[in-house]
Amino acid sequence: QCELIQEYCCLRSSSVGILVALRCVEDDTVWSVLVDQPRLNVGAVSALELPVAYLDEDKNILVGPQAKEVEEVCGVSMKVSDLINLSQSAYENNSIYNASGLCPSLGNSSEFVKILYARKNIKKTQMKIIRKRLSQMREEGAVMSLRVVPLEDVWKVSADMKVVCALFLLEKAGFENEKYQKPVYVEDEGRGGSLRTRLNSFLGSSEDENKGGFKTGLNSLFGRRSTSFSGQF
Repeated sequence: QCELIQEYCCLRSSSVGILVALRCVEDDTVWSVLVDQPRLNVGAVSALELPVAYLDEDKNILVGPQAKEVEEVCGVSMKVSDLINLSQSAYENNSIYNASGLCPSLGNSSEFVKILYARKNIKKTQMKIIRKRLSQMREEGAVMSLRVVPLEDVWKVSADMKVVCALFLLEKAGFENEKYQKPVYVEDEGRGGSLRTRLNSFLGSSEDENKGGFKTGLNSLFGRRSTSFSGQF
């Protein structure tokens, strides 16, 4: 006798998460790129997430507004052949390998996410141009923009589970052996002061900065006030 299983499910299309690594050839530092945009469902005026895209199987490229932004601003190719499939690399010797990718919530969603890795060598002058362009976009009021963050710190400034999964797969796929120097924090031309100051505030590295808690840390990190959002933080 069969038992009827009753569940609710959100039907969503599968997507691709893009972990970007920009390596400065002069000092061997590595920087990543996260998408910065408001997220109503978590009550955040500014949320940092892994860039996502969708696969155009006919052209074998990644498409979507976030993929287009990363390609145009950072010069990173969105051709699948130029990217490393971390999901495949990490699970290729696993007997329970799932070709569809990772499922963020097996109980609530039909979505699967594959994680691809994009690496690019750049010069410091190119990095300055990228940062300046992104700062100008934010000052012009762009709803969605990109943030350049040290690769080793992306898990500290983002609550997006795709970020943690991407870093985990990066390690399990064997890329953790790639050595690089700790990035030197420089002044960001955008709002909120230096990146080091905003990261310290977010992490509560000093007693004064930690008094405001998580909400204050987020506001200081992104140089914005939560009062500009009508929902609860």
